[in-house]
This record gives sequence, structure tokens and C-alpha cells, in this order.
Amino acid sequence: MGEAEGGDASTLEPASRSDRGGTMAPHPHPPPPRGEGTTPAAAAKQSYETSTRPLPYTRTTLGSSGRQCRASLHGLPGPEVAQVSNLRRHPRRRDSATEISAGAAVFKKTGGRTLLCLVLDRFGMWTLPKGHVEAGESPLEAAQREVAEEVGLRRLAVVAPLGASRYRYRRAGALVRKTVHWYLMRARPDARLRPTASEGIHGARWLPVGRALRECGYAGVRRVLAKAGRIAGTEGPAAEPLRRAGEGRRKA
Repeated sequence: MGEAEGGDASTLEPASRSDRGGTMAPHPHPPPPRGEGTTPAAAAKQSYETSTRPLPYTRTTLGSSGRQCRASLHGLPGPEVAQVSNLRRHPRRRDSATEISAGAAVFKKTGGRTLLCLVLDRFGMWTLPKGHVEAGESPLEAAQREVAEEVGLRRLAVVAPLGASRYRYRRAGALVRKTVHWYLMRARPDARLRPTASEGIHGARWLPVGRALRECGYAGVRRVLAKAGRIAGTEGPAAEPLRRAGEGRRKA
């Protein structure tokens, strides 16, 4: 103790490599040997590139303040632990809900023209009648019920399915994946529309196919209308009594 504190200045100078108690671990990226023809500038560049290479590390478990990375630093008494707190974190994905709805493109033939039924929804957009499929219902039954509730049309003939449209929206921050099954139905030539405000329908009207496509406010519904218009245009006049889904033809 007395020599360490009161010795001469030579005892405080750093010892050479051969005088140290242990051997120093080599650098993980030792510089290449300098040749006889190497210029000082080239040697300095090699030394800089070697010193800036990243050191290897191994990851450990997540800590409360961030991810811990254990660096294997050669030549140090022990490993150093670095706290990394600025890692990009992905938001937790909420469970998405699924909704199944059904609707119909209803048309009628009158005066040699094909007219399609459009309704004015609570958002002020012209669209097709549709609604949720309730428990115990098939999509077709739900479509028939929704048309009856929203515009008062009953005893419709089911002409053809029009496929399904799928889209996503957010409700109270949660993702909802929705599927709507569509059907083409035909009404009698003298059918009248009675919009139901309590169902969120503030208007209803018969429109030619071209105008219905222009008035419709939703791109997905316009695709359904275009398909319905093509099929409805090939339908002949209502010479035979209409039939409801699931029923046979009625006698004349």
C-alpha cells in the first residue's frame, strides 16, 4: 500500500505488452499487414476502415426500458450491456370482427324500359337496399326481408345471384370485415316504392340503368348495378306470373 501511494513516477507509466500480467485478446478485425510499398495515406485508410467495422453482439430478453443487446467487446474485462430504447414498435393489432349482410338489386319492366330501385341511405347516398343477416336466416331470406322492410316490396321473383362484395371499415377503432351477398330480383310492372324512415331509408325511386349507375354513391355497389343491368336487360316482358323464392310457378 505504501509503495503504491508513495512510489516514484516510473511506477505510474503504462507497461509494455510483454510486462502485463495477461495477454490482450486480439481485435476482431485486425488491420492487414502493411507492405513495404504501402504509402502512409493508404495505411491510414486501412486503419480507419478497420476501426469503424461493427462489433458482433448477441440479443437477450426484453427489458422494461427496451431491448437489451449484449456486445462481445474483445479486449475488455467483461461484456457491456447496451439499452436500446428507440426501437420501432408495431402497434398491437386488435381482433377484427366479421359481418355478413345481404341485399338486392330490384328491377321492373315498364313501357319497354328497365328500371332499377335505388334507396337514399342515412348518409345521403343512393344505393341498393341491404341489411344484416339475422340468426337462422339465409342470405337470400335476409335480402328479401330487407327489401320488404326498406321499400315495402314483396312477392319478388329471384332472377339470379349477383355474387358478393367484400370491404373493411372501422367501428369504434376496431376493424370490421364485411361481406354482402347480392341478388337480382324482379318486381311487378306496377310496383310502388314506400321508403321506411325508421329503417334509415329517406327516399326511394325507380331509375333507368344508366342513370342509376351515375346516381349511385358507392363504387362497389355500382359494380353490382352494372351486372344487374346487363342481366335485367336480357329479361323479357313480364308475361308470366312472378314466383317467390322457394315456390313453384303459380297457375295462370
